[in-house]
Amino acid sequence: VTSLQRTLSAVPKCLVNGINGERSELTIWCSSVWFPFISMTKEKDNELLSIVLTYFQSQNRPYSQTDIVQNLHNKFGKTAIQKSLDILVQQSQLYEKVYGKQKVYALNQKNLPPVSEDMIKSKDSEIKRMESILEELKGTVKSREVKLKALNSAITVDEASKRLEKAKIKLEDLKKQAGSIKTTAPLISPEMKSRMLREIEQCERSCKKRKRIHGELIDTLLENYPKKEKRFVRRHWY
Repeated sequence: VTSLQRTLSAVPKCLVNGINGERSELTIWCSSVWFPFISMTKEKDNELLSIVLTYFQSQNRPYSQTDIVQNLHNKFGKTAIQKSLDILVQQSQLYEKVYGKQKVYALNQKNLPPVSEDMIKSKDSEIKRMESILEELKGTVKSREVKLKALNSAITVDEASKRLEKAKIKLEDLKKQAGSIKTTAPLISPEMKSRMLREIEQCERSCKKRKRIHGELIDTLLENYPKKEKRFVRRHWY
């Protein structure tokens, strides 16, 4: 655009307007191509200015040029956004703050209408209400995350079905083994069973008797032993 403007500025007006009222080729080109292009470019610039200003008014918080480009979903280039920001700063719609190599832009608060005390109280009440709702939602999210974690750690229906099938197969094998043992294992006669039970009872009585003798022996030895029973047993029995 700038290059074309310089070119036209160097062209004599008589060639643009025509000589003796006659329209030259340059005159026709300017009227049909150049002037509509300039008009369309201005309209796009004004549209972008309105978009950027509206965005600042709706958010009312500081942004950098990169933030605006990203928040407008990269629909406009960095150069166009920067040009709009510079114009809005010149128009006192925005103010500019420089932090090192970065520039931050914010809405000029002087252009905002004054806020009444009632409006401030209303907004404070609204903020408290929204904070209360937020805390409730956080609690709901937390409880559902716990449930989700439990569900994710639990086995699925398909996995449970597979395990059940394996358990059924194993159960059938065990039943077959039990049946085989019943039919092939030698039977114990009642006399042998009675004799084995008597031997078990005799072993239990003997065990109790030896345990009692062991306790009496330990007590006798510990009467004059200066240290604890545990140390004595560990040293002399193991």
